[in-house]
Amino acid sequence: MFKPVEAMKLRTEYEGLVIRCATAAARDRVLASTGLGGKTLQVLVIETAAEFDYVVTAAVGWCEDDGRDNDPSSLAFFPPGSDPNRILPPDVPRSGGS
Repeated sequence: MFKPVEAMKLRTEYEGLVIRCATAAARDRVLASTGLGGKTLQVLVIETAAEFDYVVTAAVGWCEDDGRDNDPSSLAFFPPGSDPNRILPPDVPRSGGS
């Protein structure tokens, strides 16, 4: 989970994933190409084989599970979250009486 995301270049699948902080040169190049140059933002490089993807974000977290691709992420339940009707399975009780 990347939070909040200002810009990203990602693919749908990765073989052998590495996430690392960008070098100063790569950070400047990504920020300039996304129109975010001059801002104080963190750029994380997403590497697989010889490919270079990135996420411009403030934080990253991860959790491994055995769920299916369309199952809700276990990270979706951390506050502040988003619309509970969109991320919670129908059998999970919601606060507020609904």
